[in-house]
Amino acid sequence: RVFLRVGNHVIGTTSSDAKAAHLKSIGCDRVINYNTENVDEALKKEYPNGVDLVFETVGGDLFRSIVDNVAVKGRVILFGYISGYHGAEDTFAVSELVPKLLFKSASLRGFISGHYRDQFHPHMQRLLKLINEKKLVPGIDPVKFEGLESIPSAIDYILPVQSNSNNLSCQTRVIRGL
Repeated sequence: RVFLRVGNHVIGTTSSDAKAAHLKSIGCDRVINYNTENVDEALKKEYPNGVDLVFETVGGDLFRSIVDNVAVKGRVILFGYISGYHGAEDTFAVSELVPKLLFKSASLRGFISGHYRDQFHPHMQRLLKLINEKKLVPGIDPVKFEGLESIPSAIDYILPVQSNSNNLSCQTRVIRGL
């Protein structure tokens, strides 16, 4: 939503039609359900010059498609690997990754929020200000879990496709124009 506010073209990838509807409702310019549509083919056809900035949380085949379709001087920010949490076998070797990024002068950067603790407060204040001004509306999943005993159910809920959690509903954001 923040990227939409500043005029970027945002592509959201997701795993279900319900999540796709959610992404469309918050303004994603293009939504790709990677379980029903080939991400690599869609990106090559609709974005022949590649994508400029990607926030990637899925990994696996989706990560491969993203790397294959990143623009010259594009950036991929990796801050999750949900396919690895499911035990999916990764077949994307570093020997494949390096030339794909190098020959495009593209970059891959990992992001762990804990490494930026010193910057958390000012950025959270900006986000809260946008929310208070109604310029940013957070998406909140309606399903509630209460108590420690609900932790296993909550984990089961966010990993499969039924969640509309903002952390997973727009699992990869591909942004043009930055």
